[in-house]
Amino acid sequence: MDIYIQSRGISQDYFWLKIGVHENEDIRKNPPIPPREFTDLIDTDAHSLVLGRSQGKLILLVTGLKTSERADNRNRPIRNSVAWVGDASDEAIIKSLTVQALRDELQQIIDKAVKSGGENGFIVLPNERENFKPNAINQGKSPADSTAKFEELSPENQEKLARELEQITAFPKQKLLVVVTGIRKNSDLEAAGVWRGLSSLIDKHGTSETKQSRETEKSNPIAPLSSFFNNSNVVLSLKISFLIAFILSLVLGVFLFQQWKLQNQETENIKSQIDILQKQQQEIDEQIQELQRQRQEIDKQIEKLELLIGEKHTFRISLKPL
Repeated sequence: MDIYIQSRGISQDYFWLKIGVHENEDIRKNPPIPPREFTDLIDTDAHSLVLGRSQGKLILLVTGLKTSERADNRNRPIRNSVAWVGDASDEAIIKSLTVQALRDELQQIIDKAVKSGGENGFIVLPNERENFKPNAINQGKSPADSTAKFEELSPENQEKLARELEQITAFPKQKLLVVVTGIRKNSDLEAAGVWRGLSSLIDKHGTSETKQSRETEKSNPIAPLSSFFNNSNVVLSLKISFLIAFILSLVLGVFLFQQWKLQNQETENIKSQIDILQKQQQEIDEQIQELQRQRQEIDKQIEKLELLIGEKHTFRISLKPL
């Protein structure tokens, strides 16, 4: 049976690590989890569970396990996710793990084993690895009832489902066996072919679309919106979306302001260069005017010299004897 753990370091982002028997055998690798059949039914950032079959493998995915001491570089709590991928021979162990997950016993086991550090950003302590494969529980005495059942997500119903799994001899043949989520209605679970489902959107009567709720929606159209915003997962998602939008707008604003400053600086530089060129042009014009004035003076002096030369020539002629 293969075991995968998803976590992160203080500065590294989340990724999957395939766990070996020894620490030096751990490698970065994603588990073979089909997204549409598994992760689309849950919020992977919240505490959820999916048990099902894919390509001849029995897969148990548990997400959103809290950590007691670990946080990233923004002081956000780090969460762990675990996936067990086994063959038919591993069914008893995976059933035992599913029972532990329903009883919220896995969180402490994983938190104790996974710590920040190492080149990958997190490590799995060697002496805690054996706890990832518990002893198989008894195979039970009753055959599984193949009829699908969906109930409200609550500690009581989690324990009820855990006891049912302990008592059955084997899982039924459905592809998706157990889903524990906070974001799906019973109609979603039914459409996906889930055998046992627990969801926050299912009421205590085992339905999320009762006659009473439909009548309430007709008489009070604001009620569906109220229930929508009262869901903690939806509110958290909206808060995260608003925060991301705010951060993006802030980053865009800073970027545009910097571009505006650079544009203004370039404009000022161009204006300064124009002023320098205009000043140089003015100096050149003044020099040209001065040269023209000097040329006029030279022309006048030449005219005077020509007159003097003419007068001297006339005087010499007049002095010749007749």
